[in-house]
Amino acid sequence: MFFSLGSGTVLDTRAGVRHINPSLIEIGQCFGGNPSRGLLQNHVWAALPEILVGLKLAVIRGRKGSHRGQLAFLAVVGLGDSV
Repeated sequence: MFFSLGSGTVLDTRAGVRHINPSLIEIGQCFGGNPSRGLLQNHVWAALPEILVGLKLAVIRGRKGSHRGQLAFLAVVGLGDSV
């Protein structure tokens, strides 16, 4: 389940940071923000919706993969003596 967290989250975070409104960055600089604080205060908060969507999709993919793996294991092993 944790293997699926990487790709979707990274891609959605990258897309979120790329689509930040440039005026938001400019406003942060006008109010005396330096680039490192601007990254934490502006970029992360502006990209947060895309980051959370990426996490949600990754968790859904992980759960689907886990369920498919359990069903495949059940198909190979069978129910055995429990029936």
